[in-house]
Amino acid sequence: MRSGGGSQRFQLDYPTAGLAWRAEYRADLSSGRQCAMRLAGQAQVANRSGKAFADTQLTLVAGEPRRVHDAAPRAEMDMARAYASRPAAPPPPAPERSGEYHAYTLPGRTTLPDGSIQQVPLIATADAVACQRRYEVRTPRMWRGHRTPVVQPEYGHTGDLPVTINLSFDNRQAQGLGQPLPAGRVRVFDDGDLLGEAALAHTAVNARVDLVLGTVFDLGAERRSTDFTLDRSGRQMTESFELTLRNGGGQPARIQVHETLPRWTDWEILEASQSHEKTDAQTVRFDVDVPADGEATLTYTVRYRWAPDVRVP
Repeated sequence: MRSGGGSQRFQLDYPTAGLAWRAEYRADLSSGRQCAMRLAGQAQVANRSGKAFADTQLTLVAGEPRRVHDAAPRAEMDMARAYASRPAAPPPPAPERSGEYHAYTLPGRTTLPDGSIQQVPLIATADAVACQRRYEVRTPRMWRGHRTPVVQPEYGHTGDLPVTINLSFDNRQAQGLGQPLPAGRVRVFDDGDLLGEAALAHTAVNARVDLVLGTVFDLGAERRSTDFTLDRSGRQMTESFELTLRNGGGQPARIQVHETLPRWTDWEILEASQSHEKTDAQTVRFDVDVPADGEATLTYTVRYRWAPDVRVP
């Protein structure tokens, strides 16, 4: 410590509230039979700290560090941090390690007026990213880890079901992407028209992304139970369903039907009008082709069994 008087210059680093950011992505689907897209991403930075920051080097941290709050919660964005000075990096910023998170040091200097929201470059734009576009019907997932078989005949969903438009892609270099994707909102466009938007979680390299973009206008489904039989002495029950898939559009459509089998853990499909695939412990998937301006019917029967020591209500 110096013994004499005089002035000193200090750099003070401290955490503060009111600075936040989230990623904003735009995906443009290309025309053609094979699904491909152009993905661009920016960071939307908000300053509600009560102080303006002029000519500042800005670093954005992507991740969810746990923080203790004794005041109002922050907005639905991840934290942003401003540092006094760092060397500028060429755009777009490359992610660097920041503890267990990713840090993006923005190029050049940034001015953040108090109360402002600005967009700045975040990720390198990726062209021709391979993707999968599909229509889906999902019955409500009712499995809650039952301790006994559910034998009430009325259990399960009947009635209309929405058909959704879904987009999936793998965050891999071989698929045209392969870079960390901070959490944010994705807007997807088809030939300039908005197809839908969805929330994207923090996505590491090599992870898969599945987005539900909206409900299809021209497609619909109806599900009804056609038979239920309970054989207590034989420790089994069977149930049959019929799903009617309708297509009011001028083009044929393939719809993936995901059926939850929620009555018990031991089940098998006895018969079905379409081929099927088990996708997890309680779900089976059917791929159904529906003609233009027409409909298709899916029927199947499932049998549940249980061991002698399982109590049935």
